[in-house]
Amino acid sequence: MNLRDLFPNLTDDNHEITSPRTIEYNCVAWAAQNTRRWWQPGVFWPIESTRDDYGIGELVLAFESLGYRECDDGSLESGFEKIAL
Repeated sequence: MNLRDLFPNLTDDNHEITSPRTIEYNCVAWAAQNTRRWWQPGVFWPIESTRDDYGIGELVLAFESLGYRECDDGSLESGFEKIAL
């Protein structure tokens, strides 16, 4: 199955494939700039957690442990890297 089967609104203008499909890392690891591990509570996580710890709150805590802080909006700001959770 290809991406357009899963996401029929994709066009060549609204997305870009930046890496090949892999089982080595996932989108959370990619956002954390770690392409050597699969990030998941109970598997590998930057803070103490269990497999049952998941959700947006756990993501916020994990990225805060990496130095990220919540911001008021998602607008671009020079000198800041932002991720959307």
